Amino acid sequence: MTYLLYFYTDVLGISAVAASGVFFVARIIDAVTDPLMGAIAERTRTRYGRMRPYLLFGALPLGLISILTFTVPDLDGNGKLVWAYTTYILFGIIYTVVTIPYATLTASITSDYDGRTRLSTYRIACAFTGGVAVSVFTMPFVSMFESEAQGFQVLMALFSIVATVLLFVTFKTTEEVVQPTVTKEYPLLRALKQFSKTHRSWWSSAFSAAACCLSRFASRRQPTSLYTTSVIRASSPASFRNLPRRLVVRVQR
Repeated sequence: MTYLLYFYTDVLGISAVAASGVFFVARIIDAVTDPLMGAIAERTRTRYGRMRPYLLFGALPLGLISILTFTVPDLDGNGKLVWAYTTYILFGIIYTVVTIPYATLTASITSDYDGRTRLSTYRIACAFTGGVAVSVFTMPFVSMFESEAQGFQVLMALFSIVATVLLFVTFKTTEEVVQPTVTKEYPLLRALKQFSKTHRSWWSSAFSAAACCLSRFASRRQPTSLYTTSVIRASSPASFRNLPRRLVVRVQR
């Protein structure tokens, strides 16, 4: 979602203030859904395990909502704003449903500390590499199409296909061999009610967490898209298609 702010303001056509509202509301919801999803996953008991079912059944919805998030509907300004709120909030919820179990799957695959460390290292390294590739090659790819709207939609379709396949492969090739310690479990609603009683500052903590996440989102990801689409484009107005080659030449010099 590195280029989402640029997509909202320059492609979808909503204001930066409206886009910031979309991000803020989504982060507030994330502050609630993330721990809720963790509690749900811990209580899941299926023949596929606790975490793996969410990869299997959440892969296709995640791919679909990703494409819709980067789709420009034929609506007026207010309709597009509603579209942005709806698709991005749904994306955040489905993303949580998939990634919370995915992130904790390592602990269910092996109980060996070194093994978990290696798996986490590989996962983070691949995620970082993918993030760099997205930052560098997104705009050159988008510029190959007649409109940026079409380019973003096609690119997200490709990303969604790759991500869906990889999630299916992860589901198929992993096994949850570490079983949780048997303890007394309370029903989810009862546990949440008890938690809210004993942690009365939870809502303020959730609000603070959402604000921190929004600040991180704005300070680390969005400047990348703005720099790529504004500064580099201004210095290379001919075409984005030659961007990777020019960067290589400059590094070699």
